[in-house]
Amino acid sequence: MFVSHPQHEFCLPVGLEDPGSRHWRLVELSLHTPWFLLTVSEYTEEREILLTHTWCIAWERDLADILDTIDINDVQGLVCMMPGWISAHGEWTSREIREVWLMRTDDAGEFMRFLDVEGKEFDGGLRTEIAIKIVERRQLLKVGARCSHGTGR
Repeated sequence: MFVSHPQHEFCLPVGLEDPGSRHWRLVELSLHTPWFLLTVSEYTEEREILLTHTWCIAWERDLADILDTIDINDVQGLVCMMPGWISAHGEWTSREIREVWLMRTDDAGEFMRFLDVEGKEFDGGLRTEIAIKIVERRQLLKVGARCSHGTGR
């Protein structure tokens, strides 16, 4: 989904980079599908420094996996970037997400359902029909509310 090229790499001075990481000034989208920006803040073990990470996440399943492995109380925000083919204007838009649900149906398997800041539900634009019978739903995230879900570190 995200493509990087050697000419867009940004070299940080020694000591400022995470070991084994690489930094990019520019990435390209290879597909025009919804993707996510997840912002998480956490203190260092010494509780001296608050670190904020913002991740670009290409797939709903990866978002679900990340939400299952972090302390979701550290989530500061989640945005879904929506491609132009979903918009009436033909331009990229974004939706701030307040809740993330993992839904399961008898016939269609699993999919993600989102609730935006305006209280509107959406499925990320990839589902062609609404699931008729939902047999299980599990809340993965509620931004701004304390929640016991997530495994922590």
